[in-house]
Amino acid sequence: MQADLLRMSSLVQTAIERSMQAFLGLDSEIAERVISDDGEINRLRFAIEDACLQTLATQQPAARDLRMVLSTMTIATELERMGDHATGIAKLALRVQDHRLAPFPAVLQQMGDLGVTMLRSVITAFAARDAQQAYGVANDDEIMDAQYQAVFHKLAAQLRADKLTTDYVLALLFAAHNLERIGDRIVNICERVIFASSGQLKELDEGERNL
Repeated sequence: MQADLLRMSSLVQTAIERSMQAFLGLDSEIAERVISDDGEINRLRFAIEDACLQTLATQQPAARDLRMVLSTMTIATELERMGDHATGIAKLALRVQDHRLAPFPAVLQQMGDLGVTMLRSVITAFAARDAQQAYGVANDDEIMDAQYQAVFHKLAAQLRADKLTTDYVLALLFAAHNLERIGDRIVNICERVIFASSGQLKELDEGERNL
């Protein structure tokens, strides 16, 4: 199960990277590849869930092993939804093909890079059962939120100044929103890493992320 989860995480990381490459580079070929590859991410999610259910039914794990199985199921679901967000960005890339000369906010690329870094770190924390590292990753989501707000305000100002078309601004905002949601789902994974390693099951609000 852990091997499949690591493979699934790697595919999601690649999907995020390629979706941003497609969006910022206006590359329809890469966008189509991200969309078609999402099927493998979905397949792995259900394979992991099936393996977890089989383990629960046949081996009746207890204590820490039980927490690991339950956390694995939840993390697989979060990864699958992150793949959907990456696919959403790839689909947006196909919608902005007529805007090749329009500027992209630099912070949009920063959001994509941060999302990949956070995902890689939280999966490392899960493999190591490292709750403290998970807290640190969750704390980085505040940076992601701030970057999203920066994109929103910048695009709103440009729209008011009639420098960009409404459709183009909406595409950029939806792309940024998908990235912001990826950050939120990584925080959900952080919660499961903490649960698996310590038995504590709680929502990480901003006040608790610095623990």
